[in-house]
Amino acid sequence: LCRILRDIYEHGKKVGDIYGARFSLLLHYRFAFYSGSEKLSILTKTYQMTMEKFLKYKTEGQYFIAIDISLVDSLTGCESEPYAALEGSEFPSEESLLSYLKSRKLQQSLVLLYLSRFMRSFWAGDYVEGHKHFELAEELPSFKLPTVQYLHAMFYRGLALFQTYREGNGEDYFEKGKSILETVRRWEPNCKRTFQNKFILLEAEYFAS
Repeated sequence: LCRILRDIYEHGKKVGDIYGARFSLLLHYRFAFYSGSEKLSILTKTYQMTMEKFLKYKTEGQYFIAIDISLVDSLTGCESEPYAALEGSEFPSEESLLSYLKSRKLQQSLVLLYLSRFMRSFWAGDYVEGHKHFELAEELPSFKLPTVQYLHAMFYRGLALFQTYREGNGEDYFEKGKSILETVRRWEPNCKRTFQNKFILLEAEYFAS
């Protein structure tokens, strides 16, 4: 799929479909990140070069890629300050970007930012903090759009819910985890390559709880 998206990007450039080409390139890097098919050090460099392309066009896509870069930075330890590079350099921090997105009601960017914060909290082992960010994303109407980050965040959310339940934080976490397990169970027959391993891991967490 990463290769297909890269091909769409190349063809889009040739026929003048700049929007489609840029969006395909963004999805290419997201799939590469979540599938682990590319080294993070390489992703960091390519993401930064791609951001320069996005900044030429004043669209919401520049926020998407800045949030993605920040997520990769949290794993590599880099401090590339992607928000400061955005249009007009009016976002010295992620918090300032969050306030702007809320004021403009840019839901897709808000969902992406909240899920990015959830993922960072998950990887840091702070599940309770992560749940707060996930639930903020969940409140937005565009939350259930079938995006790359949504599908993976649902998996990590299920793992975190079962773990939080086992730490003695209430039956509600177990029930929510079971609900996500059933969701992934429905997804699994449609794309075993993506969801089979995730379903098996979630089911193991379910039985361990």
